Amino acid sequence: MAISKHKIFTSTRLKQITFTLLLLSLFNSSCDYINPDEGIPAFIAVDTVKLSTISYSQGPNNHNISDVWVSVNGDFLGVFELPAEFPVLQEGSAEIYIRAGIKKNGIAASRVRYPFYDNIRIDTVLSPAQTLTFSPTFEYMPETIFDWFENFEDPGISLDTTYISDVGINDSTTNGSTVASIILKGDKDDFQAVSINQFTFPEPSAALYLEMDYKCNQQFIFGLIIRSPGNTDMAPVMMINPIDKWNKIYIDLTYISTTNYTSDNYSVYFAATKSDTLSRAEILIDNIKLVHF
Repeated sequence: MAISKHKIFTSTRLKQITFTLLLLSLFNSSCDYINPDEGIPAFIAVDTVKLSTISYSQGPNNHNISDVWVSVNGDFLGVFELPAEFPVLQEGSAEIYIRAGIKKNGIAASRVRYPFYDNIRIDTVLSPAQTLTFSPTFEYMPETIFDWFENFEDPGISLDTTYISDVGINDSTTNGSTVASIILKGDKDDFQAVSINQFTFPEPSAALYLEMDYKCNQQFIFGLIIRSPGNTDMAPVMMINPIDKWNKIYIDLTYISTTNYTSDNYSVYFAATKSDTLSRAEILIDNIKLVHF
């Protein structure tokens, strides 16, 4: 059967009109996307952060806060690496919360809020195009429990080497502070030390972290010795990698604590075996803190 020219023209014309309307719709949508009517933002800048501590019970005020987690009037804005500056599409009275963020276990891809540092609340006014700059000072949460703090300043320290260790723990001075120094050289290949005190795990799911300052030219192990009736388990937690400048690490022990909370007690240990590629290995440790709720 023959198709009339009129039908062909009508069908083609209809497709042309439909395509044109579609283009116009896409154009209008893209214009709205490119030029959104969102107003002029205010800006918040966080240039530096500090930690305030009670030195005799909480240790020194050094920290490794890498990020801030920011909320404004109940809206979570995001996680911002320090120093930070970011827009806020709000104006007028504002309740700002700034929370401290860390790299859990020293891993850059694992950024979390540190549960033991308090939240900073700021009541202010946001104005379009205005930048408000803050330098918050955090403190430990009042309910933080310090099970262990060792800064190696006292004559007797709360770490002791075991029978398999070829070397002891020496004193070393860095920036006027005494630190633990472990040196492996020659045939002195092995080091192992255990906390003198024994600790009990907190309630299940309660946060438990070990904080530590360190500097080393070879790897060493941090782990726990977990004791249960009739059983002692030596559990390595993580391998600490070499770093040529002082670093603070926050090691998350919450999962281990939760899965072992019925154990009798546990101790902390450090261990190392000298690398074959080094003639002299040195490990420096300071400001160990074992904290939980």
